[in-house]
Amino acid sequence: MFSRLRFVRQSTYPSLRYATGTFLQTQSSVGTMQSTHEMNSSKDHKMARCYQRSRRRNIARNANNPVPITVDVMAQPPRVRRTEDHQDRNKPLEHDWAVHDPIGGASHYFGSNGSFMSYIASSSQYTDVAQRPIRIHIGAQPNCRPHIGNLVTFTTAFVLASSIQKLFPSRKVEVVFTFVDSAPAVGGAREIGGIKYQVSLGRTGAADKMGQSFETFLQSISTLTKIPVQIYDQSFWRSNPHFPSVMKKIASNYGKLSPLLRDKLVIRAPCPVAGCGLTDKHGINNNYTTPGTIQFTCPIHGAHHVDLSATSDLQRLEFNTPMRNLVRVILMGMDETADWIQCTAGDYAGFYMEQLLHRPLRVLTEHEGPVPYILYAPLVQDWSGAKLSKSLYVKHGAYDYLIQMARGYMLDSDLFMAMDHGLEGLVSLVGDWVREPFRLFRPYSVDYIHCELQKRGMRNRPSISEGFGKGSNLVK
Repeated sequence: MFSRLRFVRQSTYPSLRYATGTFLQTQSSVGTMQSTHEMNSSKDHKMARCYQRSRRRNIARNANNPVPITVDVMAQPPRVRRTEDHQDRNKPLEHDWAVHDPIGGASHYFGSNGSFMSYIASSSQYTDVAQRPIRIHIGAQPNCRPHIGNLVTFTTAFVLASSIQKLFPSRKVEVVFTFVDSAPAVGGAREIGGIKYQVSLGRTGAADKMGQSFETFLQSISTLTKIPVQIYDQSFWRSNPHFPSVMKKIASNYGKLSPLLRDKLVIRAPCPVAGCGLTDKHGINNNYTTPGTIQFTCPIHGAHHVDLSATSDLQRLEFNTPMRNLVRVILMGMDETADWIQCTAGDYAGFYMEQLLHRPLRVLTEHEGPVPYILYAPLVQDWSGAKLSKSLYVKHGAYDYLIQMARGYMLDSDLFMAMDHGLEGLVSLVGDWVREPFRLFRPYSVDYIHCELQKRGMRNRPSISEGFGKGSNLVK
């Protein structure tokens, strides 16, 4: 049964308002008016919708006597057909093609023309008299070829670097890319005794196989934007002169972490026995009681340890994503040879960074030094609003609809690089976001990205739509 509506004259409300179970509507007539409308069929439902639209039109026509309408919120609403009930469920949703860029949060305070870059230019962290180089960091797990979401993040870093270079023509500005070769390898997960173990990409050679696609894109966009790029693996951070002292501080303070955070900020070390390489995924059996040492346990070969004063031992350390980010941010802040900006995808903003970076930062390291700027690149979303994902947990075939629509280039950087004017279009698009930052601090859908790239001259080569079939690089 549809909700019963009761209309009562009320002259004390000057405008349309909303409250729980009640909303106000202007009404030119006086007196008390009651109406009950019960609908038992789809035809009645359509009539009610027309009636409601008519009432809304009356709001604009009559500006005098506001009337509250009390809604029986306990009444059961009419049944709405589920998507699978529609015969045309595969028909694309229609819209007006209007693009809105409402401001809010960062776009409100840094969204006006030039304010974002002016803020970076005016910060003492990046304008010291020593004229240190500015480095913008990006990274990724090479578990498959990068998709359009990764490419948007990488492009944001290069476009930002190019804009900063114009502000500081005498300073060196470069992009630093680090492969996360310590990420779990596909098929390397095992569970033994109720504890999850894994083998990293670097130990299987999978990182080298997929890494070429990353390097091809990075070198191409470096040439296009005239911004140099340096490419490293995780040994770049482990070789930092401050790395031993940072790890000793983290190990000595690890017990101060809340138990709820310990399995989210994980230090790992693979078993040193040749041919094994298993590591405790969540660090459940790690032991931090011996100063300057972390003890690990292999389910097959037993205990082993890392001496935090030994260079060779430190090179064995691996981290999960939050701990890797924490260590990296601290090392950036301690760097006396360069100023750092970190560019990462928008899904890491908000609660994740607040709880897994800023909250444990001082608990684990007592860090009081500078923290680099963290710029969150626009998140690329699929049709449902979920991020376009290349994680190990996305099942095979999750994005087949993109392939069927000849948009497979969005899932594979090799196909994207084979598109005519694809890279130029992407740099142009992201350049507009940086020049108009109110468009930078927001997500974008794959449909929007596709339309914009086509508007900017990207064209499909004949073989592209057929070159990305079921054997996609997103097999997880």
